[in-house]
Amino acid sequence: MGYCPRCGEHTPYREEDREQTMELLPIRIPVHSRIVPIPPDVPDGTTIRYAGCLFSVRRVGEAYELTLLRVGHV
Repeated sequence: MGYCPRCGEHTPYREEDREQTMELLPIRIPVHSRIVPIPPDVPDGTTIRYAGCLFSVRRVGEAYELTLLRVGHV
């Protein structure tokens, strides 16, 4: 499952040992996802707006990696 920016379920931040690391991990979306429609011709490095957040897009095989750039109204 992917990260839900509205409710925060499946957070992209990972916890290591007993410390919390605020390392942001990319969200992986299948290329043919019907839930998160991203055009198949989006070039790497493109910034998109989805669910009120800005993401940088990079294609890795048959998935897109979305890296959160900014949260909130954009």
